[in-house]
Amino acid sequence: MRLLPNSAVARRIIQSRFYDEHSFPKGEASEADKQAYHRAVVQATGEWIKRWPDDEHSWSSRVYSLMGLEKVSNVEVEAAYNAYAKAHDRGGASYSIPPLEIGVARFYLTHNFHLANVPDLILKGLAEIDQIEKSTGQSDLYPRPAGVDEGGNLKFIRLDSWPLLAEAYARLKQPAKALAVLAQLADITTPKKSSGSLSDAETRSAAYDQAVYWRAVGKVADIEQRKLDALTAYQIALALRLTPEKGKDELSDNTQRLWKELGGTDQGWKAYLARNEVSKTKFASAELATWDSKNTELPEFDLTDLEGRKWSLADLKGKVAFINFWATWCGPCRAELPYVQKLREQLKDRKDVVILTLNTDEEIGKVEPFMKENKFTFPVLLGQAYADSQGINSIPRNWVVSLDGKIMFEGIGFGNEDEEWMKRAAQLIEKVKGAN
Repeated sequence: MRLLPNSAVARRIIQSRFYDEHSFPKGEASEADKQAYHRAVVQATGEWIKRWPDDEHSWSSRVYSLMGLEKVSNVEVEAAYNAYAKAHDRGGASYSIPPLEIGVARFYLTHNFHLANVPDLILKGLAEIDQIEKSTGQSDLYPRPAGVDEGGNLKFIRLDSWPLLAEAYARLKQPAKALAVLAQLADITTPKKSSGSLSDAETRSAAYDQAVYWRAVGKVADIEQRKLDALTAYQIALALRLTPEKGKDELSDNTQRLWKELGGTDQGWKAYLARNEVSKTKFASAELATWDSKNTELPEFDLTDLEGRKWSLADLKGKVAFINFWATWCGPCRAELPYVQKLREQLKDRKDVVILTLNTDEEIGKVEPFMKENKFTFPVLLGQAYADSQGINSIPRNWVVSLDGKIMFEGIGFGNEDEEWMKRAAQLIEKVKGAN
């Protein structure tokens, strides 16, 4: 590093050292901690880009943290993104999920800045991920159901970005384009099976998808001043979502605003909320009463973790095991893993419980950097072949295993449960422990 202070190796060492010393605030971190982190990143990247002006990683990190600051100049975000785009277009190979362009588009919409640029930003991000998904190819372990639109990261990103695209077209007074986007969103959020044939996890996922759709419908109608249409759509979205938004609840606020604008009273609003909560409690209880019950033998395994330790069924003897299947490319897995980490921290002193994860990446070289980047410390067994042998074709997936080695519960998928996911996982662990 002394001989080549501006080399790529030196850059990687400096950046790695910085992120080792400045981990992103997680969980219930205060807003002050988050703001301090973003200020530190902006300061560090300011130094990095002086030495490596074409480093897209430095620019992308700068853009994310600028957008995370409470007080920031729109022009400063625009300049940083344009510099990132130039570095990326010159041959950069990195990408993020969701794409950086989606985050910038959301920032522009929120700040009413360069609205005309928003559709192109979103479409550029989607096109790049689409190309990456197609170039990755089909996997025997993870077959893509009914085409690329139906699974993988692309659907996850479309659920995130198409509502923004519809909103942008509505605000640009292009109603036909907004309607076309809503039609596409309806297609990917409408369950392809009857409600009676859906599992608990599929029902929850369908409810989440439909809440995204109806919220987008409401937003477009709201912008177009179709207030009654907007109110109805927002109410459907509120009824479908299982957990409220963290921080400012924009959906609830917009619904209440329209309720009052259309002549509704505070008393009537409280009555609506009470009815909605009763309905939601019944729905949530039905969906959360159990994961899918299994009561099947956990197959033998002989796997190695990232530390080189060998694991087998014998290592779980006398313990309730919580086993999570995941991959670095899986969007819902990435959303779920911070809660797996929190669950492990919550139970780390228990001698009768073990939290394990089985990674199913084919490119195992991606796993350790991913773990370090996210500061995850749970055990990771390299289990791609094992998952294949068990016919596992969808992730994330969780097993709760009894003291005598039986899979008692299986949960598939991760919606918007957040802390409720942790609460339910802990309850199932205790239930299985108490049954032995």
